[in-house]
Amino acid sequence: MKTCASGKSHITDSTRDRIVWWSFQAAGLLFCVALLSAIGALLLGGAEHRVRQWGWIAGARIAVIGYPLGWVTFAGASLRRRSTAELERSAREMRRGMRPLPGALTGAALGGILGILVYFMIVVFWVSAALSPLAPDEWREGFRTSSLSVSLPIRPALVLLVWTLGVLAVVGAAFGACGKVHRHGHNERSSEHGDGSTPFDGDDRCA
Repeated sequence: MKTCASGKSHITDSTRDRIVWWSFQAAGLLFCVALLSAIGALLLGGAEHRVRQWGWIAGARIAVIGYPLGWVTFAGASLRRRSTAELERSAREMRRGMRPLPGALTGAALGGILGILVYFMIVVFWVSAALSPLAPDEWREGFRTSSLSVSLPIRPALVLLVWTLGVLAVVGAAFGACGKVHRHGHNERSSEHGDGSTPFDGDDRCA
């Protein structure tokens, strides 16, 4: 077992877990750079772009320096190998696929929630890119900024929202209708006499 530099997160020795962990860290760093640079630029949102870009640079530098040092991080993030007891407990649980209609509705709802989260993440990167010092003036067409607020171009923003929300909701509904959305329950074995059933700690049996 190895410990991350922050002292709070743990990674296993497997190569796969290392790849997942460092991919997560890279994505977190990129998102922090985009978020803090956008905030830095919007703090000077009422100024001209040549002034506003210094706020972008300051925010990006804080993220690049602060994220590896733990100043800016995802608190409690961890990636570890599950113990044998946890694996056995998980093996005792049944994963029953939901019926097509409830599964589709549940999948669509979960996909819609995920779509909204993805939309806001894309907007953060969009705003950060548009307000960056390297962005051409065309990227800022339709943008209106003030102190800590920004108005996006209406049509591209609506198209982006419809696509992310709609596509992920449809994908979630399709997975749910195919039984890929599960509900958890305890594995049970029917008794030899009567119709009752009791939990057991033996091999899994799916109804």
